[in-house]
Amino acid sequence: MKKTFFARIIVSFFVSMPLFFSLGGCSQATEEIAADEESDEAFLKQSVEAKSAETDWAEALASGALTEKHDSVAGILKSVRITQDNVFAGRQDTFAPIYPYIDGFGSLDISNLGGDAKEVLDGFCDGFIAGENVFSYMSSPRQYELALFLYDLKEHISASKRGAKAHNFTSYIYAKPVISDELFLETVRFKADSGEYLDVDIYLENEGGVWRINQLDGKWQDEK
Repeated sequence: MKKTFFARIIVSFFVSMPLFFSLGGCSQATEEIAADEESDEAFLKQSVEAKSAETDWAEALASGALTEKHDSVAGILKSVRITQDNVFAGRQDTFAPIYPYIDGFGSLDISNLGGDAKEVLDGFCDGFIAGENVFSYMSSPRQYELALFLYDLKEHISASKRGAKAHNFTSYIYAKPVISDELFLETVRFKADSGEYLDVDIYLENEGGVWRINQLDGKWQDEK
């Protein structure tokens, strides 16, 4: 019985020995890998520091821009939470504006339309959709242009199956004007209840410092 017990101990000892040496070998290999990594890291660090010392660096521009805390932005109320979107919106003066564009009509950029000429256009267009007398906005020798324009409009409404009431104009928009030394052209789109659009080319001229309309050219457009 004792012989069997000692035999088991001896067998267990010899079986465990390879595993023991194997674990010891793994531990040693792991330590060697870690030492190699530390050595490589130290070498890389030394190389970077040496290269940095040799380089003639330019002086940083606005070095604190990335670390400064910005509590407010010009053009934005302090009560508004700052995001990249409203910061961009607050700096619109540094970017070229983008205007809507309508196919078949043009850009809605009227940034160069202003002053007395725009007052004449506004007065004419507001009076036109209200059904008022707008002959005062016409150049005196060219008032027949408005008479012909209104006649053509009446003929179109009479021939339309949609009925006269359906052609009540409710709103208008301006396209980008064409302005030069010889020409001032503004295209206006009037929207009717019928779903149609009436595009009118309005030509203006300056008569002794006073703007007046001297020509009208209208064209109907079906709503798309």
